[in-house]
Order: sequence, then structure tokens, then C-alpha cells
Amino acid sequence: MSNPLEVKIYLDSMVTGSMILKTKMKHYKISGLLDAIPLAAEVVQFIRSVDAGAKPHSLFTLADVQGRKYRFELRFADNRVYLGLKLKTEQTTGTMLFDWEGGFEAFKTGFKII
Repeated sequence: MSNPLEVKIYLDSMVTGSMILKTKMKHYKISGLLDAIPLAAEVVQFIRSVDAGAKPHSLFTLADVQGRKYRFELRFADNRVYLGLKLKTEQTTGTMLFDWEGGFEAFKTGFKII
């Protein structure tokens, strides 16, 4: 069964951008994302690592211009990619905003930098 995913990082300037995460059933967008360029580079490196045979696990702390903080996780294990995005709060370990699990090719095909 196919589980298509779209991960689009829009580079608005050298400092800010946007990220859209989308499946058939879920959609989440972060506007005013700070450090969009380093995030895009890290995701490209994640893809290269998997292509080279590694099993990377990457955690990113993201922030937007409104001061919200996010935890973005990418993990490759058992020939599957797991992606999770949580809103970090002081009261909890985070609220899950978006999660996806699927094949590496679906992840790789769905990732775009615009």
C-alpha cells in the first residue's frame, strides 16, 4: 500500500521560510520558519545518508517568527522512514502535530526545496 508524502521547504529569504507536510489525510504548515536553509540542508544530508546505507536518526529544534518551538524528527530503520513534528510546550513533552511512516522512496520523492 502506498503512503505518499509531501515535504516542501519554501525558502522565502536567507533567514525565513515555510515548511508544508502533507499526506492524503493530514496537512500541516509552519509559516515564518527560522533557519529554513539549514533544515533543508540537514534533510538532504539525511537522504544521502540513507542512500549510502546508513540508518540515521535526526532531531531538529525548529522555531518560527511567532516564537513557537517545534521538534522535528526523522528516523530510518527497518527500511522505513519515520517523520514526526511536535509543538514544544513548557507544560508537556510536546503535542504531536504531524506524523508519517512509509518507504524511503516515498519520502525521497516527496521532499522538495522551493
